Parts: sequence; structure tokens; C-alpha cells
Amino acid sequence: MGIKVLLVDDEVDLLDILKMDMESLGYEALTANNGQEALNIMKKVKDGSLWINAVLSDINMPIMNGLVFLKELRALGLETPFVFFSGYGDKEKTIEALRLGALDFLEKPYDPDMLIATMEKACDLGMKMKKIEDELDALVKNRNIPSAEVDKFKRIQREMLKVKMMTDGKSK
Repeated sequence: MGIKVLLVDDEVDLLDILKMDMESLGYEALTANNGQEALNIMKKVKDGSLWINAVLSDINMPIMNGLVFLKELRALGLETPFVFFSGYGDKEKTIEALRLGALDFLEKPYDPDMLIATMEKACDLGMKMKKIEDELDALVKNRNIPSAEVDKFKRIQREMLKVKMMTDGKSK
């Protein structure tokens, strides 16, 4: 299974550059011009027809901004690793993004090396989350375990994995 990222920005030229950056890493890059388009793509993750390892999203966009997009994503129960980047160094929006569970926040113009390192970390987390979900699904298959209990365990596993990755990153 290849690594897939979702890139979200209303600046088409920047989106093209980001797509090339991600494809140079061997990632498949899907794009959206606003949060609503991105949310429609992520609904395919919710229904199981698509897997996205990580999302890179601008904050300030028309139709649906990045913060609303992240809120909607979390309301769907999706914990896809999420990285924000924005040209507006707004401290309040950064804090809100992190409270909503964003993995990281980068400022535009971005440092390509920092972007690549951040997205590699986010995609690694996304791959580990997918592996845990697949293993759990295999374990509970053909057993009479309520789906709410399975979902609860998946959420706990994802949170433990995020904490471990954040802790590992600080110790290096």
C-alpha cells in the first residue's frame, strides 16, 4: 500500500509545487482547493474506500477554512495526522489548531526540508495507525464484539501512538 497525502490550499500554484514535493518522496498526492472539497475526499476514508496517511492544509481558505475542516474531520471520528501551514502567523489560530489535534504547524513561506521532515513524520504516524486498525479488525473479525467497543479501543490505540511519537521526537 502506497503512502497517500491530501494537500489543501486555495493557491493553485502552491498546491502544484506541494504536490511535486510530495511525489518526489514517492507519495501519492491528492489535492483540494478548500476545506469542503477536502472533507468530501476524507468522507471516503470514513466509509473505508480510501486511506489517507496525512493531511497538509492551509488555514485561510474560502468556502471552508482549515480549522473548520479539521473540526469536521474530528467530528467524523477520523484521526488522520494533520499538519497546518499558513502565511499568517496568527498565534490564536495556531493554538486552536493544536487543541483540535493538529500534529504540527508550519509557516509560509515554508522551508522545503522542514516540510518534508514534518510530512514524513505525519505519514509514518498515519501508516502506524493504519497497521493498528488493520490488525485490530483482523483480531475481532468473526467475533461478537460490539463495534462501539472496537472503535473505543482504536481511539485509545491512536492516542497512545501519537503520544509515543511525540515523546520519541523530543528525546532525539
